[in-house]
Amino acid sequence: FALIVIIPYDWWRGMYGVFLIVAFAFLFFIKTVIDSKAHFSIKPLDFAMLVFMLSIVLAAVISLFPEMSFSYLVLYIACFLLVLVIANSIQTGEKLNLMVEIFLLGVSFTAFYGLWQLLVVGVAVNPSTTDVRLNPGLVRISSTMGNENVYGELLVLALPFFWAVVFNSRTLFKKALFVSLFVVSFIGLVLTGSRSAWISFAVSIMVLLFFKN
Repeated sequence: FALIVIIPYDWWRGMYGVFLIVAFAFLFFIKTVIDSKAHFSIKPLDFAMLVFMLSIVLAAVISLFPEMSFSYLVLYIACFLLVLVIANSIQTGEKLNLMVEIFLLGVSFTAFYGLWQLLVVGVAVNPSTTDVRLNPGLVRISSTMGNENVYGELLVLALPFFWAVVFNSRTLFKKALFVSLFVVSFIGLVLTGSRSAWISFAVSIMVLLFFKN
């Protein structure tokens, strides 16, 4: 997970991820053959996930651009397969926490990289994602994602998990570390200039506070 977000968008293709996921699934299948304790179940696919899968398939079938839609369908199927592999291979809370922490370290790296882009390399205004008439001179970072809004989406998905790690950490050092990484990643979110991502983050905080209370 960390490598997927760290590797720059220009160096990565969606099919690379598909091949990796298929390889992981094959290795897990081999594990189920040689290890009697390992098993594969589709129970992690709950009702919401099944509805989402059905909507993706229907969208591809009735699409006006079937070739492009089919390529996205393959990506989504690979992601669903990855969910199943993760849910079946991670059996303890410790392993789940470790996976989340590694992912958050990768996200934090992208935030540092985005700040380096802004402060050292320099970021030009992107007219394809920024209305230069309403926001002249607005500089937005995209880090390794290649698109400011996509990077904002990544950060919105990741930021609440920083607090999950902080709340579940037993040592003051780890709490301080992930609070610091959260601050850097939050600055990255602000610098994306993605208003939809800002609103989504505000909603995620309200949901987090609701469950925390």
